[in-house]
Amino acid sequence: MDSLKDLADLIHQRNEIEMRIGDILGRPVHPGHFGEYVASRIFNIQLHTNASHKRSDGLFTSGPLLGKSVNIKFYTRGMDFWISWPAMIRCSMLTTIWC
Repeated sequence: MDSLKDLADLIHQRNEIEMRIGDILGRPVHPGHFGEYVASRIFNIQLHTNASHKRSDGLFTSGPLLGKSVNIKFYTRGMDFWISWPAMIRCSMLTTIWC
């Protein structure tokens, strides 16, 4: 029975952590939302307020792509970002923060 209590305690802790992460993201905890948030901070992207915006996740706010739309994909395997605008670029968090 101790294992059930331990499991319940761990799930409770995970739920609390996910609520805190959701507060930071401003969206429900989901790998896609996590990836969009991190990419927006790294690459100066203003995310659309509506997470279900069609065709793009946000707009670049600086640099040579200023004002261009961007579609962000984040895959947990390998911690990779795929950023398209319109060409796809792979940005691996494990090897470099900039692509």
